[in-house]
Amino acid sequence: MKKHYYILTAFIVLILVGYAYSSQHTIDKNVSTITKEAKQINLFDSNLSNISLQHKWTISFDAGLNKKMLNNNSVYILDKEKNKVHVSLEFKDHNKLAILPPSGGYSKNSTYVLYVERDLDLENVDNLNLPKTYKIKFSTSESL
Repeated sequence: MKKHYYILTAFIVLILVGYAYSSQHTIDKNVSTITKEAKQINLFDSNLSNISLQHKWTISFDAGLNKKMLNNNSVYILDKEKNKVHVSLEFKDHNKLAILPPSGGYSKNSTYVLYVERDLDLENVDNLNLPKTYKIKFSTSESL
């Protein structure tokens, strides 16, 4: 489970570094970079399995977290019936956000999708070349 956490964190950092790099180029270069990164974004929309029922997600933002945008509509989790799952958001420092599991944990053997708005990353606010929302689909394990 820690392995999934570290892989997810590393992947998010790589995506954000790629976005930071692409935003420093001219528009012509940016278009080709974004096209290449779209493949990475598709990887970001992947399935993670065997996630703990008490899993705490941590997202790092290289340029800092846009506190004005932080609410239950900018970071949220939906269950397979598209119902919002009540999770708590915890602002850790200027660039880290923790998403705490529901009070009773996630349901066993269930599928969820974590949504994170692009504008939470200070570097990508209103960057229309990037998707508005990123998502991570995950399924839980049979036990804690």
